[in-house]
Amino acid sequence: MKLPSFGQKPVEEEQEPFRWVDADEAKTMLESGQVQLIDVREQWEYKSGHIPGARNVPLNTLLRQPRQFLTSDNLLFVCAVGERSAVGCEMAASLGFKRVYNISGGTNDWIMKGNPVEK
Repeated sequence: MKLPSFGQKPVEEEQEPFRWVDADEAKTMLESGQVQLIDVREQWEYKSGHIPGARNVPLNTLLRQPRQFLTSDNLLFVCAVGERSAVGCEMAASLGFKRVYNISGGTNDWIMKGNPVEK
C-alpha cells in the first residue's frame, strides 16, 4: 500500500502480472532450462552482446504480432535495463500466460555481474 500524501486516502498498488528477477535468479532459471529467454532490444543492440540462448524479438515486432512469438508459458524477458522487457511481460500476461518473468536491470546488470554474453 502506498503511503498517502497529506489529505489523501491510502491507494492500493496494483500487482504486476509478472515477476521481477535479478540477474542471478535469471541465470539459475536459464541453467535449469525452465524458461524461454526473449530479448526485446533492437537487433543492433542484440548483436552488440546478448545473453546466451536469447531469442531476439524487438519490442515493436512483439507488440504487432505477439501470438507469433509467444506460444508457451515460462517466459523470461530482457532488454537493456528492464523497462522495455516489462512491456513485453505485460503483453504476455494479457494473452493469458501466467509464468512470466522480467530481468531487473536487464542485460546491463547481467554484464555488470560478470555473466557471459554472445555476439
